[in-house]
Amino acid sequence: MRKAMCNGEDTGLFYPFGNGDIRSPSTDDGSSPEIILEKPFVYFGQVYQKTYVNNNGHLTFDGPLSQPTPSYLQTQFNRDIIAPLWTDMDNTISGTISYRQVTSGGLLLAASNNINQYFPNLNFNASWLFIATWDKVPYYNNLQSASTFQVVLVSGKNMSFTLMHYGPITPITYRFMSGYDTSDSTDSFFIPVSDITKLSNTSNVNVTGRWVFRVHHSSDNNGKDYTFTKPSKCV
Repeated sequence: MRKAMCNGEDTGLFYPFGNGDIRSPSTDDGSSPEIILEKPFVYFGQVYQKTYVNNNGHLTFDGPLSQPTPSYLQTQFNRDIIAPLWTDMDNTISGTISYRQVTSGGLLLAASNNINQYFPNLNFNASWLFIATWDKVPYYNNLQSASTFQVVLVSGKNMSFTLMHYGPITPITYRFMSGYDTSDSTDSFFIPVSDITKLSNTSNVNVTGRWVFRVHHSSDNNGKDYTFTKPSKCV
């Protein structure tokens, strides 16, 4: 079981990944097969029973998405999408894209504690997690690159949340987008960085490299406050 490491010590940022995960196919612009969710996930009023882990750094619900990068000046995507880092990734030679679902054990308690810390007074209890991780995945036509990031879906009763975690991110010249959108773009948020490497040094919950969003309904607090921190020396 893998976790993010800093100088040989667990940073506590990433949720567990590695052993026990299901691996997505090593295909350029590919996707996982349809994943049936063990519990429904409510996303801004829509109830989803399935998802797709797309190799280019995002989750979709109505089918896979192979588009390598967001279109130039594209601000509306006309579909429900959760994108920790949408850009032209390529896992055909190296890097691992994997996912797991969690319905029992101590990780549910840890997720509950995280959510209750960031959203006080909800008395939230997680009953299901979906964890997708891009581990040292290079960009297309750039095998020297290697970026690591993760998205976690958390649900319990009628409430849903998304966590985005960022480890080392390699600079690129491609377009990229980090955030989420809905089919009519009534609910959306894009992490406000122009330098992709800054994702590892920003947060809206004062935890470097972590962004957390409440996604079962509109939230005026989503992403409003964010911080930049000094770059970590961890690799």
